[in-house]
Amino acid sequence: MLHIHEEAEREFVEGAEFIAEDNQSAAEEFIDVVENGLREIEQFPNRYPRYARRYHVKVIEKFRYSIFYRIRGEDVYALAIYHHSRKPNRWKKRDTKT
Repeated sequence: MLHIHEEAEREFVEGAEFIAEDNQSAAEEFIDVVENGLREIEQFPNRYPRYARRYHVKVIEKFRYSIFYRIRGEDVYALAIYHHSRKPNRWKKRDTKT
């Protein structure tokens, strides 16, 4: 089961809103791409490469975003939907279960 951290959800919404300021159709495409990426992560969590040993990352090149997540048993936790310009690794503090 996929769980999305509330901060990741907020980043997703803010990203879509920011893109929509310039181009509504690009914002709609961003939403579709991220939602599809989240579905892929839920279905095939090991498909994407490891990041910093305990995490995985799906890169969305077109929009310069990445989805960082962690697998725990049958559950997948999307911890961040992060723009590439943001400070790396700040989202790791969201992972309260080590």
